Amino acid sequence: MISLGDADYFYDEIFGILDNGDNSHRKKLIRLYDIFREFTDILLINDSRYFSNYYSMLVYIIDKYSIDKDTTEKILRFRSFASSFKRDSKRKISEKNINFGISALTGFIDFFIDIKGNYDEAAEKIRKFRKRALELDAHLPDFQPRETVTSDFIRAACIDKLTIDSGSGVPEDALLVCTDSNDSIMLLLDDYWREVKQYTKKGSIINLLNVAPVGSKGDYPCYRLTSHSFIIFEPDYLVDVTEIAECFVNSGSNKYIYLFSRFMMPESKYSLLKGNIVNSYLDQLVSDIDTAFDDAYEYAVRQKPVSLFALAVNRPHEAQKLKQESESHFLNIRNAIIELGYSDIVIEPTFMSPKFGIQGRLDLLAIDDGGNSKNVIELKSGKAPDKDYSITIGGKLRVKTGVWSNHSAQTSAYNLLLDSAYPDRGGSSGILYSSVEKDNLRNQPNILANKREVIKLRNWLVAIDYALGNDAGLMLRYMLKDTTVSALGGFNAEDLNSFSRGYLGMDDITREYFEKFTAFIAREARTAKAGEGGQNGRACQASLWLMAPEEKANSYNIISGLALDTEKSDFVNYHIAFLRNGDNSIISNIRRGDIVIIYPADENYDITGNQVVKGYIKEINNKEILISLRNKQIQKELFSLYDTWSIESDTSDSISKKLYHSLFTFCTANAHKRDIFLGLEEPEFGEVKSHSSNELNSQQNELLGRALASRNYFIIQGPPGTGKTSRMLK
Repeated sequence: MISLGDADYFYDEIFGILDNGDNSHRKKLIRLYDIFREFTDILLINDSRYFSNYYSMLVYIIDKYSIDKDTTEKILRFRSFASSFKRDSKRKISEKNINFGISALTGFIDFFIDIKGNYDEAAEKIRKFRKRALELDAHLPDFQPRETVTSDFIRAACIDKLTIDSGSGVPEDALLVCTDSNDSIMLLLDDYWREVKQYTKKGSIINLLNVAPVGSKGDYPCYRLTSHSFIIFEPDYLVDVTEIAECFVNSGSNKYIYLFSRFMMPESKYSLLKGNIVNSYLDQLVSDIDTAFDDAYEYAVRQKPVSLFALAVNRPHEAQKLKQESESHFLNIRNAIIELGYSDIVIEPTFMSPKFGIQGRLDLLAIDDGGNSKNVIELKSGKAPDKDYSITIGGKLRVKTGVWSNHSAQTSAYNLLLDSAYPDRGGSSGILYSSVEKDNLRNQPNILANKREVIKLRNWLVAIDYALGNDAGLMLRYMLKDTTVSALGGFNAEDLNSFSRGYLGMDDITREYFEKFTAFIAREARTAKAGEGGQNGRACQASLWLMAPEEKANSYNIISGLALDTEKSDFVNYHIAFLRNGDNSIISNIRRGDIVIIYPADENYDITGNQVVKGYIKEINNKEILISLRNKQIQKELFSLYDTWSIESDTSDSISKKLYHSLFTFCTANAHKRDIFLGLEEPEFGEVKSHSSNELNSQQNELLGRALASRNYFIIQGPPGTGKTSRMLK
């Protein structure tokens, strides 16, 4: 229950919206939705439970407080139509829609207060609010949801996991889900997708593609899965394509490669540096096919001076042969580009797909046939398989591809990204193996079965991340007991053995620290990507497509109304300058050094239906913003197509990857140093000499003397302004 004071505040806010004649219906709806979120946050203010999305939080509240069926129906319907309308600025919102929202919210609040027998001022005021709500014309709104229940695409939240009678006496697994239009349907799981039931929880969001209606069971319409169906678990949690591809091996795939490999620190290998240099050749040759090899090599090594220096120090013989070996790759790439003959080539375009729950950056996108044909080409500098090499798909099907399994999976995932961005797209996909002179461009057939395998594995990776955040120790021990992991070979076996030795060799305190910190990193990464149901207004990657522009502005997560400054922009170095107009807020959470996404401020522009432009903030003030683009191959003409632009903060997977690497390195480091950092060893001191400084008081001088006498470490604690930095360190 809530206090009458809290109830009075929310009623005031709600009816203040009704009485404000200046705001549009759209602004009123968005404010109602904000109040809705604020109220649910109050209900769970003392609950530390994590919610992956707002719907799962609502389901929890409904169960926790046993909210009646009529109130439940109204608040779920309000959530549904408000979410649909606020994401689509072109949808018309009627007065009846607003009245229904007010009626639903006041009924929701009423459930949590009791004023029977109470006639004080606050109670009487609440009675007046209730009377006004009853007088509103507040029937269920007549609206068409953005994503209707069709067999092609359904976005839904899991209500329950079921085992039902199939009619033949054989139990059948099913999910009961609530769609975005607030319709409950039953999804019958087949053998291929049955595993989804293992990790789907009540409130989990799923996307359903190409499912077929098959009548009904009880009160629920039923849908079955076909050979063309997809289930995407928590689709707003985008997984990088390369991380999915790395889990594919010659015999199929293994989801645990994703888990143990994240703790392994990447080495400065010769093959890795050569791959970076060869990729630079591709970029340069696409820009200028007449680029000379010596110039291309010099430019490439200037981009990786530290890696080249490390290689020269540790393996000088490999550094000496780098230029010679990479020249053949340069020539093979140039010949391949000439033979392809594409006039429009985009280097390293980035795409995001909340439809399939993936994101990635292609090496090369070749556009032909007036833009209708979009062809994927991935460059690989490593050893090429035999032209007749076959891969296993789904554990059964052998398909002759001439490419390695992980490369096949990568191109299949990129095809899914392009399917999502360009539904009517035609074109091919292939792997360019630059290590061979002939037959080096291997076509990768756009096989549906391979795409389904990619999404099936992607779902497991999301489930692993969620489980890791809940109990890292349990997840890691479960992995090490899995027989499929022990059967891995090659580099994966080496990494697995390194992790196993390190993890099992930790003492109890260090292992507990490692597990708790791992879970913390996983939760932080999860919140940065998909947000958390109870965090109203907090930006995450999914805010890009889940939040309305007004919501982003209200929470200072967007800077809009930017105009390109062509005079100050440096298109040679891809430093883009924007002028801030007087209409956009000066207050923003975006700061210098932040990674941002740049897109046209046009209501018809689909952010995830186009190439995603990213950069980082070099300079920002109240008048202008300077952004350095990450993709140095983006055409200048793109910025002349639109008058105004918006920027939003983006997340980077590299941060969490570095944290995982560093944590494992620390926990497997020298025991003495590790124990010092963990506070398991007390500081050791030599002779403490008196220290006198006119800039320090007597206590600070004493502490400084002890700190200088410490043989290992010394901790100085104190509140802000006590001189820790300004005095002691100086």
